[in-house]
Amino acid sequence: VSGEQIRQHVVRHIEQSMPWPRDTVRMEIQTPPDISGLAKHGLSFHVETVGTEEYVGEMTFLVRVSDGRQHRQTAVRGKMEIMRDIAVEDRTLERDEVLSVEDIKFKKKWVRNIDANLIDTAEQALGKRIMMTLKAGAELKASLLKAPVVVKKGKNVRINFERGGMIITTMGISEEDGLPDAVMRGRNISSNRIIYAKVLDPNTVKIEF
Repeated sequence: VSGEQIRQHVVRHIEQSMPWPRDTVRMEIQTPPDISGLAKHGLSFHVETVGTEEYVGEMTFLVRVSDGRQHRQTAVRGKMEIMRDIAVEDRTLERDEVLSVEDIKFKKKWVRNIDANLIDTAEQALGKRIMMTLKAGAELKASLLKAPVVVKKGKNVRINFERGGMIITTMGISEEDGLPDAVMRGRNISSNRIIYAKVLDPNTVKIEF
């Protein structure tokens, strides 16, 4: 059994098992040594992936060749790259700017690992604020983005006290920046007491009993 024959079985195994479209993958699969001592006819090949099955980066495959009476095993190593759409800045953005559609573009990039920190869809970044200044062309990463501030510190807000079907409203002042659907600290103007309420919109927070 030639090493090239074994290699082709590995390639077919990858193509049938990988989650990526074939035109977005390039691979370098090593050709193992030839295998001798088996009958020429009635051969069967079984290929299995060793370790991770992400099908990207360095990989090892175990090939078992059998003629029905005896078998041989050999390991085949390879490297795989996939093409991903990576979000990058279309212009230089300053810290705390909120991302819009015009700020994001995509470039294609060959990668040998799946970096969950990279942004590959516009929805992951739109409306988020940038935590540091990024120059045009810089790759967008999830670790650099935060939810936008809805209620700014020191802003007057309407405080809704809700219990069952009853709602009591009073006025307050935010003591810190408030994020979407997050609990923020504020102060009731009437009682001058500190309260903790959930942000509903730029003008309203809610306390639930």
